[in-house]
Amino acid sequence: NTTINGRHNNITSNNESTDTITKKLGILNVENIYKLTLINEFYNDPRFLQVIDHSHNTRRRADSRYKVERYLNNYGKSTLQVTLPTIFNSLPVHLMNIPNKFKRKKLFKNFYTDSQ
Repeated sequence: NTTINGRHNNITSNNESTDTITKKLGILNVENIYKLTLINEFYNDPRFLQVIDHSHNTRRRADSRYKVERYLNNYGKSTLQVTLPTIFNSLPVHLMNIPNKFKRKKLFKNFYTDSQ
């Protein structure tokens, strides 16, 4: 069981030729590999994914499914308590309740490959 360090939140590939190659070959870039790894490792983990379930309607509830902890600096932003809910809130609803681990991994990989 590997643990992923949350400090790598801002991994991006700024090289345009790399983005072109990944699209052409149908492979994931570094940022999407990182997101896919976090999703597979912490899918439905109650330590980091707390469902917003209060009865009053707020902007926070309308915009997201999981509670994102507050942070004061970049270190706080890169922790798993912020990174994981942010990633899961950005996913479409139809990808959230897939019980089969292998099917889920394949669907998420296809989703990130198509979204590049």
